[in-house]
Amino acid sequence: MNTSSIFTQRNYWACIPLSLEDVAARIGDAFGLVDPDFGKEDPEEWFEGWTIDRVSFYVFRQGGQTAPLRFIIKPDQVDPTEFGRRLAICFSHTISYGDVTYLGDDKYSFSEHSSYSNELKAEQGGDGDAEEAI
Repeated sequence: MNTSSIFTQRNYWACIPLSLEDVAARIGDAFGLVDPDFGKEDPEEWFEGWTIDRVSFYVFRQGGQTAPLRFIIKPDQVDPTEFGRRLAICFSHTISYGDVTYLGDDKYSFSEHSSYSNELKAEQGGDGDAEEAI
């Protein structure tokens, strides 16, 4: 299926069946997130906040706890592999990293470049062939 993209961002993502409050609490413990702001506008829910090191987290998903969580981190991390591993350890869950493209009508495609587990090594994606539209 050929679709045109409206915009693409480089993000981390994972399907983690936790409430956003629980996700924020874990990020608080692992990264020092303080006093996050929560919001919801169907079908999207999110939180945003800053860590004590002035790293901005914007975390959101569309479609409930079974939908992928997207992590937009600013400023961009110097070492995305190390950051991906830290996220994987934080959630005891595999974290993907790559291009997320908005296709319009609340639809996205995910093209994975790398994935990180809570083990010591990263599983590198090939040439971005792992693509899924949601």
